[in-house]
Amino acid sequence: MVEKNKHKRGVKAQIFLQLAILGAALIIVNLLASQYYKRFDLTKEKRFTLSTSTEELVKNLNTNLTFNVYLDGELNPKFKQLKYSLRDLLQEISSISKGQIQYTFIDPFDGKSSKEQQDIIKQLESKGLIPHYDQEEDASQSQIRRLFPGAEVLDGSG
Repeated sequence: MVEKNKHKRGVKAQIFLQLAILGAALIIVNLLASQYYKRFDLTKEKRFTLSTSTEELVKNLNTNLTFNVYLDGELNPKFKQLKYSLRDLLQEISSISKGQIQYTFIDPFDGKSSKEQQDIIKQLESKGLIPHYDQEEDASQSQIRRLFPGAEVLDGSG
């Protein structure tokens, strides 16, 4: 009976040790993954892979760039997907540029009065951004939302 208890304790200790090692390995892998961003493109056409020339261009920038992407706030599913895809792409580009490229997603109308929104619309249109009218309907009402799915790039050198 004593022999069985010793064996059970030994097995439990071994299982505990293996779980502790596995947990430590997962923590280390997670820390390394948070430091080194790498995206894998499993599509046959390599649709989500940056070209070599684009990577070289980004690596050899001699100025800082900021992308202001006007694609935030309440979005329908197709624009949410566009936002997430664009965020992934910009994250990869930012990583390659070693921080010389930054990006921000903006809802230009968030917290703005009707008058302020009209001024913002004029500003965005003067920059060449074209509005998209998104109509949402539910059982009680129909709502048209104006979006500016575009971005501006700001040169940080001046």
